[in-house]
Amino acid sequence: MTLTSLARFPGFLVWYVYQVLHSSGSVLSNILTRELRHPLRVVQIPLASTRDWQVAIFGGLITLTPGTLTLGVVQEAGERYLLVHSMQHASNEQARDELADMEARMLRAFPGRGDRT
Repeated sequence: MTLTSLARFPGFLVWYVYQVLHSSGSVLSNILTRELRHPLRVVQIPLASTRDWQVAIFGGLITLTPGTLTLGVVQEAGERYLLVHSMQHASNEQARDELADMEARMLRAFPGRGDRT
């Protein structure tokens, strides 16, 4: 880890804790009202992560966020995708955009170069 990425980690941590709290409130609202705000969906997220450990961290962050669950990694035509179950997103596009943003923030906080190792 470089000095720059060490400086970015606290900002990422604060952002992520906010995401968890916000998602917790949304899940709690679904439970208390007994109504889902959005239909359940499984979304295929293209991965920007190049290393296996980055994919594992990203998948873990998704699973730790209430309302989302990482189902697995698939590979198609040389590209890797994460399959994610979501009850928090209004559309597949919103899920892809928000999760891609999470991955980009994570990659800035946990940079890595080279092949998938």
